[in-house]
Amino acid sequence: QTAPNTTNANQQLAECLYYGCRNEVEISKFAEGRLKSTEARAFAAKMVKHHQVDCEKLARIAGIAHSDTTSSNGTGESRQESVKPGAGINVEVGGGRPGVDVTVGGARPGDSSRTGIDWATVHRQLANECLRSGMEELEQKKAGQFDASDIGMQIGEHMKMQTELKVLSNYATGELKEQLEQCKQKVATHLKEA
Repeated sequence: QTAPNTTNANQQLAECLYYGCRNEVEISKFAEGRLKSTEARAFAAKMVKHHQVDCEKLARIAGIAHSDTTSSNGTGESRQESVKPGAGINVEVGGGRPGVDVTVGGARPGDSSRTGIDWATVHRQLANECLRSGMEELEQKKAGQFDASDIGMQIGEHMKMQTELKVLSNYATGELKEQLEQCKQKVATHLKEA
């Protein structure tokens, strides 16, 4: 039997990964009808098909509803949660250490006060904003630039997901850990194909 904290951790990890998966499906659906080359359209269709299955599995593990339709706001969700300026999230580069410091609601990583933050909600808000800005960026591309821009975005997002899977699989157990191992293989294949 799995300990309650482990189940809760797996649910949170699956939920965070779900939003990246959902974004892949939605951005591919968005691009598919706009792509000019047969190869790029086939790749987008493949991304929808492959990621849809993973999204369903991650949503089930996370205990969240999964929808395979895009809402009118382009996020795949019925509600839009955007991070608004001054909403208590600050990003600083440096701070005496290499990397980026993120402060949410006054708490920094390593602070004992950060335990009250719903990180899955923060991750969902970040994913929603990434999806919105990605679609907006692609929409601005001229016909000749769209295919290359979409493939470039695919490469960047798959590289990001490859890193997330590598790190987060260290914290996953049971069914989620098995699912993440399968996802790692798919992501590596998709990167080679892109």
